[in-house]
Amino acid sequence: MTHDNSSIRHLTYREWIEKHAQRGDEGAISQLHGWCYAEQRRRKHCHGCQTEPD
Repeated sequence: MTHDNSSIRHLTYREWIEKHAQRGDEGAISQLHGWCYAEQRRRKHCHGCQTEPD
């Protein structure tokens, strides 16, 4: 019997982490916090870069 794996979609690392965080995995929750913090810092830094001099 052969299996058709074309319908199986593998989770990205982020999706996998999110799934585990929803289940209460402390490590996964910590990883999400780290990504959130990094994204906030990136936005803050990039926002400052977009201002034009007077």
